[in-house]
Amino acid sequence: MVVLKKNLSVERGERVLFDDIRYFFYITTLRGRTAGEVVELANGRCDQENVIEQLKNGVNAMRMPVRDLESNWAYMVMAALAWNLKAWFGLLMPNVGRWYAQM
Repeated sequence: MVVLKKNLSVERGERVLFDDIRYFFYITTLRGRTAGEVVELANGRCDQENVIEQLKNGVNAMRMPVRDLESNWAYMVMAALAWNLKAWFGLLMPNVGRWYAQM
């Protein structure tokens, strides 16, 4: 078992309003891994579960429109590729806003 303690300070401006301490528990049977590797593995898996959830409910990629297996497979692949392209293009957006160039 790996226990991760995070101190999430709630701030307003430069003042700290209060400290929000949260504990995250990672239970595993992998004995040959370090605590950091266990946390990284679990976070990577959670990210994949989020992608699957978004494919089911966001773009309805898991609701198949046709009856045969090949058509459903092609539809699912196209929807997953479109979703990934959208996410990749979102990562290419600049970090500064449009108003930054005007100042």
